Amino acid sequence: MNDNGNAALEALRIARENIARSRREFIERLGFLLKKGLQQSDHIDRALLTLSAGALLLSITFIGTLSETKHCLGLLFAAWGCFVVSIVAVIFGMWNALHNSHTSAVETAANFERFSEMDLAEASEQRVTFPVGTNKTVMWLNGIAILGFVIGVGFLCWFVGANLLSTKPTSSGNSFF
Repeated sequence: MNDNGNAALEALRIARENIARSRREFIERLGFLLKKGLQQSDHIDRALLTLSAGALLLSITFIGTLSETKHCLGLLFAAWGCFVVSIVAVIFGMWNALHNSHTSAVETAANFERFSEMDLAEASEQRVTFPVGTNKTVMWLNGIAILGFVIGVGFLCWFVGANLLSTKPTSSGNSFF
């Protein structure tokens, strides 16, 4: 082969290596971003569970200390309902995400089994692909959980404010007027 043919083959080999390297880098970056997204989602879920359960338990614990006659109890019950909705939505969202991960793992295992049974020529032509996207059900449930928590906090603050404002100071006889 002449020098031009060798140079062309070498340029083609280098181009293929560069393409393979770039492809690996894209896949590694995509894997990193997916893992980071899952970790952030897990942190949000845990925070919502902790905050909703904490607000619910704290408000139940200290309900007796506000005043003898509690005003606007409907606001308190609405807050509790919102916190419960938030907790339930997070739990169902986490369950749905787990179910989807399991389904994807089963599909991947089946694809790997088919790949393992291919002959060398057919296997060399295969490309590994995987879907990347947002699970709409999990996103919807997380939205409900966040909204439930925020509305619950609003109702709880409204309830506490209404009760604090309705509390009349006791007269001790030491008045400036």
